[in-house]
This record gives sequence, structure tokens and C-alpha cells, in this order.
Amino acid sequence: MIKLPRAFLSHSSTDKAVVGEVAKILGRAAVIYDAFEFSAGDQFRDAILKGLERSDIFVLFASSKALQRDWVKFEISSASEALTKQALSRVVTYIIDPDLNLNDIPDWMKSTLIVKQTQPGLIATDIRRMINRRVADRTPTYFVGRRNEMEQALGILSEFTSPEFRPPLLVYGLGGIGRRSLVQIIGRDHLSFSNTLPVVLRSGDLLPEAFVRLSEAISPRAIPDYKAAIADQEAKSDGEQIQQILDLLRSVCDARTLPVLVDEGAMATPNGVLRPEFEQIYDAIALNRDVDAMIVTRRRLYGAGGKSLPSLRVPELDQSSTQNLLRIAGRDVGLSFEREALTALATYTRGYPPAVKFALDEARTRGVAQVVANQRALVNFSAELFLRQLKQERSLTPTMVTTLQLLSGFSPLPMPVIAEYCEISSEQASSDVDHLLDLAFILPDGLHYRITEPLRDAAYRAFDGLFIELAPVVWTAPRWI
Repeated sequence: MIKLPRAFLSHSSTDKAVVGEVAKILGRAAVIYDAFEFSAGDQFRDAILKGLERSDIFVLFASSKALQRDWVKFEISSASEALTKQALSRVVTYIIDPDLNLNDIPDWMKSTLIVKQTQPGLIATDIRRMINRRVADRTPTYFVGRRNEMEQALGILSEFTSPEFRPPLLVYGLGGIGRRSLVQIIGRDHLSFSNTLPVVLRSGDLLPEAFVRLSEAISPRAIPDYKAAIADQEAKSDGEQIQQILDLLRSVCDARTLPVLVDEGAMATPNGVLRPEFEQIYDAIALNRDVDAMIVTRRRLYGAGGKSLPSLRVPELDQSSTQNLLRIAGRDVGLSFEREALTALATYTRGYPPAVKFALDEARTRGVAQVVANQRALVNFSAELFLRQLKQERSLTPTMVTTLQLLSGFSPLPMPVIAEYCEISSEQASSDVDHLLDLAFILPDGLHYRITEPLRDAAYRAFDGLFIELAPVVWTAPRWI
């Protein structure tokens, strides 16, 4: 029988404050922890051995008192035997006592991973990463079709060779397109971070909220009184708050984890310019050699005065990658596709990963033939996700709406055709196209521009259908194409 990956938490009762919080964050399903597992009537020795048998990772919370406890010594000895028998896959020690000497750690454990860390949230994040890695070893992953983006990311990061200036990379694109997955791979392969810590910043958040959200991401439930914590931060100067945020980010990086600021409307104005307080955070990260971070957002952002920031757009998957994703993910849930069905499903999922998952779920329930026959359901799935976003995008002007209407029916088109149909100057058309590119609503296609595929059907519906006279487009386009 295959064991579920679980972590055995070895500790002294004097360290319950830290270990108990780690256990709560990870949950019963992820850990063997005495308060969760051992009953008062159990024979402690037998309970420990049974717990180790059901564990995959041995975690020692090392303190001076813990290393003096007989039961902890027994757990360490039993873990050594289990590791020798390959009953455990991993041993890690977290030194939670600042006065503990490394020489106090048992000799055999010195060749395993030893980390100095006292933050329960960061320890839990690190353990969760190890558990997830073990799950990933047994579970197929479907990160496909992002080779170009990985190469682009490496090219951007390679431009900043000085440790004195490493600005955060901004990764943007439509929601659900795979931005966070890409950031995780970039962090692992290009920046040597084994894990990421997402920190969601919502519309209206300022420096106090940013500090609190980062604190909660590091250690859930660390802020018992949200209002009091905000008031406490508001009483401090911007400089003090930014320094505190920087200190927290440094602690995350020290734990081999990449902080990822996920912007949901807090960081920038509707036109994409960083708000002053967040530009200060951005600059502080860039100038601190001990801090790395990345930013995930739905649109491209700029510094004051329109200053360009290192940015990477995540587009939809191309047809070939979408077919590959459908084939691989389908195989692992017992589905197989004929070539025609695979091509049709890839076309109507529009290269959008959530739509691919929806297609597979529907195929398992209704059968592949029924999903292929009812392609409108796939189109509706993506369209409904983006309708509200389009309706609520405050920065769209009437000519931008007309451009999206046009491109939802005719893509790709050259800039002069867009300008002539919208009855605007080439300068205005260029400005509109730039803004739509920043929103990830359209993208370049050679010398032309096309609508982002997942957005095509939503754009058609969001603006009350496509009221376009075909003659001007059909007549005009050949002059430029």
C-alpha cells in the first residue's frame, strides 16, 4: 500500500508554541503530531514507531531542551533506522533555538538538511513544499507549452548582472492563463527558489494592508486583530512600514521561498502606473541584494512617468500545446481522443487551461463525443469568465471597445485597418492598441494584431454583439495585407 506523504514532527513539549502552530497550518492530513495522533492511553514508544511507519518525512524541531529529552532521542534514533531502511524519504532539522550550537545536532543528521528558522508560517511552507514534491513525484504534472516564456524570462533576468540592482520581474496576462505556475517554474529553474509564497494585494490596499497580508501569508492567524494591526501600521511613517515589509520579504527569501506579490487592483492606477507607495516597495526590493520577489498581475504596469519595468506576458497556449495538454491530462484520467476530436476540443478551448480542465471534466461525465458535439458549452465557459472583466474594465474608451469588436470578428488585422474602421488617426490607433496590449486583451501577430483567443467570444458578447459592416473591412483590408 502506498503511504500518503506525511511529516513526523519531533519536538519537545517546551516548544509547543512553534510546533503546534506549524501543525495547525499544515493540518491533520499532512502531519504526524502527538496532539493529533497519540491518545493518553497509548504506549508512547509504540505510538512513535507507528507514527514513523506512516510518515514520509522526519522533521526535528531542534532546541537545547528538545535534544535533552529521552523521547526525542528515541525518535531521532528510530528515524535513523527508518532512513537506512528507506522507510523515510527525507530528514530535515529546523533550529528554533537561537542559542543552539550546530555541534549539538546528532552527527548523522549533519549530512541532512538543517535550517535556522523560527517563523511557524515559513517552516510550514517549507514542509508543505516537501510534501508537495513527494506528491508531484507520484502525480503527473501538465506544465506544457511555455518554452518561449521561460527563455524570455531568462533573457530578462540575465540583463541584471549586478547584485546591487535586481528589480522584480512582472508577469502578466489573463486570469487563469498560467501566470503563477510559470512564476513557480521561473523561481525554481532561474532563481534557485524551491517554493513560492503568494501574497494577494486587493483593491484599496495600502502599505498597512500590504504588511498585514504579508504577515498572514508567512504565518496564518499571526494577526489576531486585523483592525488593530492596521491602526498600528498607520501610525508609522512610510519609511518604517516599507522597511518592515522588506524585513518580512527577506525572511521569506532566507527560507528558500520566493515572495510573489499577486496584484488584484492595489498596486497601480487604472492606467497601469504604480502608486507611489508600491513604487517605493518595488525600488526597495530592486536595491536590496538579500531580497528577491516577483509580481503577478493581469496587466502590464509602469513606473512613474511611464518608466518601463521588466515584464513578461503569458499568452494563451498555442494549438499544438493545447492538444498536447488535452492528450496528456486526458490519458491520466482514462480518456483517449481521436485526432479530429482532439483538434476540435483544442480549437474551442481557445488555448485557455481552465477551459481544458472543464472539457476533460465534461468528457468524463458525458463522453468525448458529446462534448465535441456540444462545442458551444466550451465557448460559453471561457466567455462567461471574461464577460464581467470586460464590462468592469474602466480604462476602455469607446474606440478601444470598437477595436475589440472588430478584432473579435476579424483577426489579425494591421494597424491602418483598425484606424480607418474606427475613424481615428494612426496616432490614436497606436495609443489604443498599446493600451489593449498592456491589458493582455490583444497581442501582436507578425505585423498585425489579433484578439487574445480566450477573450474572443466574451468581447463579442460584452459589447452587445458585433455590429460591423463587412464591406469596409473586406474592401479595406486587402490594401494593407
